[in-house]
Amino acid sequence: MQATIEEALKLDAANRDALLRKAVILGTFSDHQSALPILARLVESDPFDTEVRYQYSLTLRALGESQAAEEQILKWQEQKQLADQLTKKNVDALSRPFDAALRLEIADLCDQLGKHDLAAMWRRVAESDPTPVTTIQSVPESLPPEKGNGGPAERLPNTSARRSVR
Repeated sequence: MQATIEEALKLDAANRDALLRKAVILGTFSDHQSALPILARLVESDPFDTEVRYQYSLTLRALGESQAAEEQILKWQEQKQLADQLTKKNVDALSRPFDAALRLEIADLCDQLGKHDLAAMWRRVAESDPTPVTTIQSVPESLPPEKGNGGPAERLPNTSARRSVR
């Protein structure tokens, strides 16, 4: 596993997944001192990555840095709660397709989670025309009996003769 991680890091020294796995493996072997700078760099590069922040807090705690670990846990919990709210509101948005206020709430949550491109998309959706697309309310009972128009006479066989009871 470590050889695979090192190969991935040779190809891309900033590979988030490989760096995180390396730090976790180092922590597994109680080399928290080596894992710490890797995790600190990952948290700095993406402060909204909850998995990295959680691992960072565990490493800080293992090194006896309780106050710093607690600060990271609190940030992790806050981000996790925001992510959970975002998930719930996304589900709500499916059943409320024309609710602009809900979409603006989602945009705000996205901003708080550092997902600024996604927030901009939700704001564009909220500002777009909320008028539902008109649907066909009824289909005419019959279409003109012209051949080739795909009317009911061509699509359905005449079964009235078969309905007699013997």
